[in-house]
Amino acid sequence: KLPPEPKTFDEAIAPDNPYKDQWWEAILKECQVLTDFGCFRVAEEQTGRTMKTKWVFKVMMKNDMTYKFKARLVVCGYSQVYGIDYSETYSPTTPISTIFMLMHIGASLNLFTAIFDVTAAFLEGTNDFKQYCWLPKELGLDGINKLRVEIIKALYGEKQAPKIWSDLLHSILTKMGFHRCDVVPCLYIRGTPDSDDYMVVCVHVDDGYIVSKSEGAIDTFIIDLMKEIHNATLYKPCQKYVGMEIIPDGNHVFVHQNTYIKSLKLLDITDDCHSEETPMSNTMDLKDSKVNPPNPQLSSLLPVTGSLRYIADRTRPDVLVAVGEISSNATPHPSDGHIKTAKRILRYLKSTQNHMLRLGGNGPIEMFGFSDASHITAGK
Repeated sequence: KLPPEPKTFDEAIAPDNPYKDQWWEAILKECQVLTDFGCFRVAEEQTGRTMKTKWVFKVMMKNDMTYKFKARLVVCGYSQVYGIDYSETYSPTTPISTIFMLMHIGASLNLFTAIFDVTAAFLEGTNDFKQYCWLPKELGLDGINKLRVEIIKALYGEKQAPKIWSDLLHSILTKMGFHRCDVVPCLYIRGTPDSDDYMVVCVHVDDGYIVSKSEGAIDTFIIDLMKEIHNATLYKPCQKYVGMEIIPDGNHVFVHQNTYIKSLKLLDITDDCHSEETPMSNTMDLKDSKVNPPNPQLSSLLPVTGSLRYIADRTRPDVLVAVGEISSNATPHPSDGHIKTAKRILRYLKSTQNHMLRLGGNGPIEMFGFSDASHITAGK
């Protein structure tokens, strides 16, 4: 299970925190990154419109499935005003179906794959509006508890920071000869399947999935990318991407979320941990409030349904219908039937942790599509 994530700076470095050394290391690394990027400049005026800042601590799994402790200094962008502090905020994200399609093609054609991660990606871009923030007391200078600084780079937490980074990365990839897909803005293609420089890059914020005919071309890609940014890490072979674990196997690739499922601490199912063969009973009707009336003594199921939907939308479509059922008629208070079904889904997931999606294959890749029945008109 992942270590607990502290809520405050003092909690992270508390003497009784068994991971205080790791958090100290993450904090110092973040301070060094902010310095290297030149993110701040002391403001001439120490009064005026200023955003607050806060520390955010996160534990995640790296590509080699070891712990990664990350400390991030972010601004409270909720205080930004449209037209004064920002204008455009759009930034594309990658559909899971696009990632699966790329994995499928890469495995079927026996292409080389890799993953890259850009360090502090948002800090690569320069702010498009003049912004100010208070540095936290931990970063105060000469005993000053609060210091007003001008934000030079697009700091994490700013509303426009994702777009600034996305636009910068787009210009870099275009310069490297890539063309953006008209349908999926996060997908970039260079060359044709018959050319030696053929490469497809799928970008999800600061993480990229690469498919190429040449392993050397992937190494060259990272070298060229490093000429435009501060730092990026290349991972070969691919083991983890956007929360999914990857197992290459010849012309196939298996995708699962077993580590995440094992780490779930939702609801108490230890007292009833028998295995389940199906995620939901076919006799349970959660949409009928007369059969399963809301129970005011029960807490909301939103945290549970959020985590389960994260799993269902990626690697476990077999629980999608059941997750949809416990999401209906469950606010503000679920029924006893909702809780019973939610626990059953969790038991089912833990009983079937070895279930995976299999992509790729040895046969030719054939395109096909489906059309909704409403598009069928008389006489055609």
